Amino acid sequence: MSQYDALTALQDAGVSLAEIPEEQQAIFASLTQTEVRVLTSVKDRLDAATEVAAHLVEQPGHHVGVIIH
Repeated sequence: MSQYDALTALQDAGVSLAEIPEEQQAIFASLTQTEVRVLTSVKDRLDAATEVAAHLVEQPGHHVGVIIH
């Protein structure tokens, strides 16, 4: 049985960890599959809410958007 690679799973889910310090990367690397599923689920929900919010604040002639990293 191979060891779970939390960093790869997070990156595959679109979570960018390249800019965070090594100490924090080590914490992310130690996450379990369940913890990664929770984080990616929250990210997906935030991404979906951002799309809806962007549509709600859009006004004719103006382009408004919200980006959550």
